[in-house]
Parts: sequence; C-alpha cells; structure tokens
Amino acid sequence: MIVKVCHPKREDHFFNLSRYIRRDPVAEKTVDNFASLSRYMTRDAEFKAVATNCGCDEHDLDTAEQVVLATQNLNTRARKKSLHLVVSFAKGEYPPEEQLALIEHRLLGSIGMADLQRIRVVHDDTDNLHMHIAVNRIHPESLRSIQPSRDYPTLQKCARELEHELGLEILRGRDGKYQDLELARLLRERKDDIRTYIDRSENWEELNTGLSHLGIGIRARRNGAVFITLEELNHIDAGITLAASKVDRTFSRNALETRFGALTQEAIVLRTPTREGPSLEISDAALRQERHRGTESFQTWALEQREKIANLIEVASSWDDVHQSLAELNVDLVPYRAGLSLVNTNGRGAIAASRIDRAMSRNSLEARLGEFEPPLQAHEQAQQEPMDGYTERPFVDPSNLWDQYVQDRDALRLRLDRERERRKADRDRAYAAFARKYRDEAQAIRRSAFLDRFGKRLAFNRLAQRRKRAYEQLKTRSAPIRSRKPPSYRQWLLQQALSGHTSARSALRAMSARLAEPVAWEFASSGQVQGESKTHASRVHPNAVFRDGAVEIEHAGIPLIDDGDRIHVTDNELESVRALLESARRKYDSPLEIDGGVEFRTSVAICALEMPDIRFADRDLQQQVERLRTRQHPESEHGLER
Repeated sequence: MIVKVCHPKREDHFFNLSRYIRRDPVAEKTVDNFASLSRYMTRDAEFKAVATNCGCDEHDLDTAEQVVLATQNLNTRARKKSLHLVVSFAKGEYPPEEQLALIEHRLLGSIGMADLQRIRVVHDDTDNLHMHIAVNRIHPESLRSIQPSRDYPTLQKCARELEHELGLEILRGRDGKYQDLELARLLRERKDDIRTYIDRSENWEELNTGLSHLGIGIRARRNGAVFITLEELNHIDAGITLAASKVDRTFSRNALETRFGALTQEAIVLRTPTREGPSLEISDAALRQERHRGTESFQTWALEQREKIANLIEVASSWDDVHQSLAELNVDLVPYRAGLSLVNTNGRGAIAASRIDRAMSRNSLEARLGEFEPPLQAHEQAQQEPMDGYTERPFVDPSNLWDQYVQDRDALRLRLDRERERRKADRDRAYAAFARKYRDEAQAIRRSAFLDRFGKRLAFNRLAQRRKRAYEQLKTRSAPIRSRKPPSYRQWLLQQALSGHTSARSALRAMSARLAEPVAWEFASSGQVQGESKTHASRVHPNAVFRDGAVEIEHAGIPLIDDGDRIHVTDNELESVRALLESARRKYDSPLEIDGGVEFRTSVAICALEMPDIRFADRDLQQQVERLRTRQHPESEHGLER
C-alpha cells in the first residue's frame, strides 16, 4: 500500500475538510479543509463513512463534524488543526472492512494519533482502491495540537509491516527515493569493507556471501552491475538498487568481470529453491498460493526445472523448434510487455523467461533466432495430455494424503454442484408458479362479468400492488446463497489434524517449518464470544465509548469491542483470538459461547490448548479441544507446533 500525507496550502478548517471528504459539490473548490474533504469522500452512496472517537454513532457524520468543530474551537493557538491521509492499495486488491479498520488504527497509532477524532471513507472510482482519512489534530482531552515529527517515514514503515501481516501486495511508494539515498549512504560508508570482500573473494558466489554480511548483494543489469539491498532475515532482493560504478569506478562490471569472470544471473543467487526450503525467487502471488494452498507453485517447479528447460532452448535452431520442445513440458513462451514469459499451457502459472536463464531473455533469443514467432496452431492442439509438465502437488505427502484430499475435494464439488442445481430448479419452479398465479388472476379480472370498466381498473391496481409485495418476498426467500468452495489442501490438513489424524499433523508441521510460520496462522477469522458475567470482574478502562454503549478495549495491544453481552474481535490473527479468549476468561464464567466461522472456531480450538480452565458451550468444539489436549504432550513429536 502507499500512504500519502496531503498538506493544505493555507490554514485549514475542519468543517470544510469534512465537506470535501463527503463530496459536497459546493465545497469541492476548497479541497484543503476538513468539511470539503468529508463531502468528497462520501459522495458515493455504496461507501459509508465511518467516524471514530467522536462520541456519536459512527455513521452520523453531521454530528461528528459538530463535535470536531467544538473540539477545535477550544484551541485558539494552533494553525494546523486537520490532517488528510490517503492510503492507496494495489490494482485489483480489495481488503475487507475489518482490515481497513485495522490499517486505519495502526497507521494513526504509529504517529501517536490513534485517540484523535477522525472520519474514514473508501473510494473505488479509480483503478486503485484508496481510503481517505480526515483527522482532527486537536486532542479531545488535552486540547493540544498533535504535530508528529518524521511522520512520513514512520507511516511507510508501518505500511510495510501491515503488508506482510495481512498478505497485501508490497508496493514501493514515494519512499523509494529515500531508500535509494539510504543505500547510497550505506555504500559510501562501507566502501572499504566492500573492497576488502572483493580482494578476499575468488568468485562471484564468495563475493555475494561476503556482501550479504553488509545487507547488500550485486547482480547484472543491462550492460552494468548494481548493488541491491537484501532483507535482513532471508537475504532476498528488497528491490532497492544503485549502480555499482556510482559508488566507485573500481566496482564497475568490467573491472569485476576481469577478476571473477562473466557476471550471470545464476552467479548472484544466494539460495536456490528446494523442497526443504521456500523459493526466494518466486513472486509474492506465487508465495501466497504456496502458503494458502500448501502446494508447489508453477514458478517453483519452473525454477527447479531450469536446467532442463534451458537445455531444450539451447539446442533449438528456430522458434518452431523452441515451441515444439517446450510443448513436451506443457509450457510455452509468450510475449509479455518488453520480454517473454514462460506460461503453463494446462492451467494457471507464469514466470519471466529471463529468470529461468539469461539466455532465454527476448533480446538473447531474437539475436539468435530472429524476430519472435508465435507457436503454430498444430502445436497448440497437440498439448492435450500432461506429460512431464507441472501438476499441482504438495511439498510433503505422507501416507498419500493428497490423493485422499483430491477424492474428498471432488466429492464435495459434486455435492455442491448438485445442491446448486437443486436450488436453481426450486427457484425456477417458484418463479414459474408465481407468474402463473398472477397471470390467472389477471385473466379472471379481465373476463369478469360482474365488474365494469372502472371496477376492473381498480382490481388491476390492487393486483399490481399485491404482485409487487409478493415478488419482493419471493426474491428474499429465493436469493442465491453465496457458493461455497472446497477447502484448500492446507485447510483440509488442518481439519484432519484437529480430528486426531497423526499424518496430517506431521504434514502440517513440515509445511509450517518450510514456510517458517506457525501452524494455521492464516486461518483465523473475525468472531465473538459471550457467556455469564462474573460477579467480581476486573474493571477495564475503555479506549473509546460508542453511542450504542459498546466500548473499545485493548488487551495485550489488540483492540477488542465489548458491547456488554459479547466481546468481538475485528482481526484475523491468532494473537487476536488469543487476546479475545483471555479477555473473555476475565469477564465470563465457563462455558463460553463462540460465534464465528469454521476458520475462527478452528483458531479458537488451537488457542484454547494454552488455557485448560476454559470450557465451551458448543459440544463439538469442546470435544475437539479435549481430544487435542489428550493427544498433545510437550515431549511428543505428534503435538501441533505453535
């Protein structure tokens, strides 16, 4: 995501800024004050504005504006009283409402503005979904103007953390130039250390290993070489580069190739993709697929087959030979932007051809084979049956669990298809009966001998009113239910593990170790818990009080909503579920009533392993937890890892 702080050109006014957000046509000329910003944001009816910390209903914006104006009028010295924040997401990315609320809370909390009054609205009128946040800088209690220093770097750092936590696409925003300057400063300061590693190294691999201790690497780009920044934990390319010759002329590509030989793409790879460890060269989308589904992505398979694919390309003497050779693996080369992509012809999946081998880049192949030629129609028709190509398979498959999963998945798909067809047939019959009924009534009125012209007109009007009401009721009863999808392989393994399947627990443990993350971390969803209140419950000081009486509380840094009867969580991380249960344990006596989806209940069962005094009113959930507690021992190798 990209975070932008919009600074007004002159002294701002919260009311006008609010009107601008809410898209008031009259106030759009003064776009640098609060009321205008409020009107700009809320002109689209499908996006509802949300007011926070204003002491009123979160959708009552008029009251929220008056509260903010009253707060700002109590401070007569501050000139900048409003802040306009814009958060933009990647194209095609639509975070749910609970994630948007979390992003707003975390971003403003990072610069010390979480307690301030604000209005948030989401817009979808451009190619990128974006969120406007209008903030009152005047603190509602201390009445001091909050003016954080170095707010932009802090917001960008928080945005990077949220992208990793929520699985959003990582975007380089306006902070790219500052990161380039930071890399240039680092390289200037460590120039002597870089020269020392060059003198001690005998090849490119040793040089990159040494440079990795400085958090940098080197790779080829066009006709030169660039230094790259490496992420601290796993030493993968963080996307920030600087030409090596700009640091020192002795670091140019020609000078280094004289010492170490030709600089190729393979020479700078620190770790190659293997079954034992996640690939460090695949895209974020492919990595998300592997984490969500628990299966090998097409990009990982292609990188593992890079030698075989490169050999097929090397012996080809024409574009026709290239397409024909790649057809044996059910892959092909297609133009993409200025280069070529290797695509899976029997399903989804693609990777840049130059990442397989530099000799497979478009410039290299066209220099050898001439201008690119698409595959012949005969080759496309020949690719029907998979041979040695990519097929979706898990990384680990003890006891042939994948085959069992495929059977269960296909059976569930067949059952869901039959259920969908049955619902469609029932709905079609209901609409046909509805049309037949009112058609017969209209025909009866038309043929009636007891009604004159005015009586028939009145009867038809009454029939139309009854038909309209009945049609709305029929639409409500026969509304299509959102189609369910079969669980992914990883979700299926988790369900089997909670049922006591030993092999499934082993597969989950190996999968989580490969991805370096806790078991089932991604499968929590929002939910709520309730129960009988304790007589002497510890008093919790709320962060905010809503108009309906609900309060926002905080437990271990996790925001929760307590409406008196239930405690809600708006986050889908295991830490949030754990905080929810610990807060409910303080307030309610067992058994607790859990309300949420299947994934949320699964996460509750996992977190309940640490809390032996918690019991649940749901018999199935309680039995799952008891079975899991019985089988789990600290010294046992079959326990689910946290």
